[in-house]
Amino acid sequence: MIRILATVIAALLLAGGAAAQGYPNRPLQILVGYGPGGGTDIMARVLAGPLGKALGPSVVVRNIPGAGGQIAATALLNEGGDGHAILAINHPDLLMTVDSGNAPYKAADFQVIMVDVKDPRVLPMLSGEVTANLGDDFGRYNLRDRVTALFLAAQDKSPRWPEAQTLTAALEPFGVKPPSPNFLARYGIYVVPASFKLNDPAKYEKLQKALLQARQDPQFQEYLAKNELEDLSIGRRGEDFEAAFAADMAELRQMNR
Repeated sequence: MIRILATVIAALLLAGGAAAQGYPNRPLQILVGYGPGGGTDIMARVLAGPLGKALGPSVVVRNIPGAGGQIAATALLNEGGDGHAILAINHPDLLMTVDSGNAPYKAADFQVIMVDVKDPRVLPMLSGEVTANLGDDFGRYNLRDRVTALFLAAQDKSPRWPEAQTLTAALEPFGVKPPSPNFLARYGIYVVPASFKLNDPAKYEKLQKALLQARQDPQFQEYLAKNELEDLSIGRRGEDFEAAFAADMAELRQMNR
């Protein structure tokens, strides 16, 4: 009985490996949930070339903006079940469309396959005024010469806002601890349908490895260095962030009640 079971398991593993060998068999698409020219779109286009080299077929970037990412997320579920479409979007944007109650899908329909970068929220206050602006660390750097940052929603301090203490440190005197060290950060993520991982785990693993490999390509690393994004770069499996993302979403739901 044990030999029969071992034989069956070995056969299944070999079958999965053989199926992954033939994947992908046509060009891949990266569906960007926002319009052209934004940070998510640019990062996807920088990644597309190296990803094509890692997998074989070319990778096409397709912008599908609208409804806070809902249109692109719906397109992913319609087109990405076989792993030939990937969604480039932000967390918590994707899950917040679910919480809004209007999305035609559930959070469980998606699997974050890779976390690419993070852009922590920073709270800069205009000098001599009471006006504050909550925005992204990198995206609000155009205000650098006119503002002082009060806190940064990140585990580590920012080289762009060295005067800003972390949110954890800012809340400590009040006995409050964020649900995760990078609470309120915006993450660039790549997403596939959860059904793809469930039904084709070998193909899923091949795609995930290719995405991580593509980030190590000199072309991609050169872009990070040129734009001084190394401290915001992550490049890790989506599974590594599931607990932190879930904790953050739970806290955001409490705050929005």
